[in-house]
Amino acid sequence: KFPLDLFQNEACFRISKNENVFVTAHTGCGKTVVALYAIAHTLKQGKKVIYTSPTKSLSNQKYDEFKGHFPNVGILTGDIKMNPEADCVIMTTEILLNILYKGSENNNQTINIDSIGAVIFDEVHYINDPNRGKVWEETLVLLPSRVNLILLSATIDKADQMAGWLGNIKQKPIHLITTLKRVVPLKHYFWDDFESEMVEIIDENGNFHSYNEIKKKYKKRNYSTIINDFVYHLKKN
Repeated sequence: KFPLDLFQNEACFRISKNENVFVTAHTGCGKTVVALYAIAHTLKQGKKVIYTSPTKSLSNQKYDEFKGHFPNVGILTGDIKMNPEADCVIMTTEILLNILYKGSENNNQTINIDSIGAVIFDEVHYINDPNRGKVWEETLVLLPSRVNLILLSATIDKADQMAGWLGNIKQKPIHLITTLKRVVPLKHYFWDDFESEMVEIIDENGNFHSYNEIKKKYKKRNYSTIINDFVYHLKKN
């Protein structure tokens, strides 16, 4: 119902060709649009979709969101098991890895990997997490090359190297699609308790304002005495 940005257009075009895509874009830029297109495209081909997220809370959020777009959505998080035979199943990445290791029958799941046409990895930068990253790495390695991959991330170091690695092990092109445009502006503020107001010190373009004055003003200030007023301000606003 709205015109797509360039990165969304490019990603959707590559998905329409059943190619792998790796989208990196700032939070709030609309990466979910790419996921929605991938789901719709895969379902149209008569295949099922798995959507993975790093946390149970995000899985629950996406379950509620996707039910508004598609008639047959399920969720598997370990704690919750609802409609696992759905056309689109949302799960934590650990659940998907379990299925790949143990198989659908031995894992007491009702998901047949042969029926899966695409897997969407939300927040794929978790692959760099020292404790949990191996889950994403092993899952990506174990998935059959015929399964289309849609990788989404706000920020990730060395995205080009990761795309190259994935392209090599899958023997299938993967398109790294990046946008530097930040739809939701990022600004930095300082809480001035003398005036009881937020003072902008860095604008959305990275320019500094009032920084030296604030730094001088609060050089010898005991910050622990102002936290309650600041929290009250945040709550009120």
